[in-house]
Amino acid sequence: MIGLLIAAHGNLGDSLIQSATYVLGARPERLEAIDLMAYADADAMLAAARERIAALDLGNGVLVMTDIYGATPCN
Repeated sequence: MIGLLIAAHGNLGDSLIQSATYVLGARPERLEAIDLMAYADADAMLAAARERIAALDLGNGVLVMTDIYGATPCN
């Protein structure tokens, strides 16, 4: 199964996961969120995102979804 990572500002990613869990009845496997506002600089954000991607990838890849095109999470 492909991994899913939501890169977003604040707790938006966690809120989307909670909503999906409610609708589906269970938390989807291989789904995580990263709050990019929790990091002091872009290098720390990138390192954290790469670690999450590596953990989620079981050989089928990871789809990274962001909240705003052109904003920090997308860049």
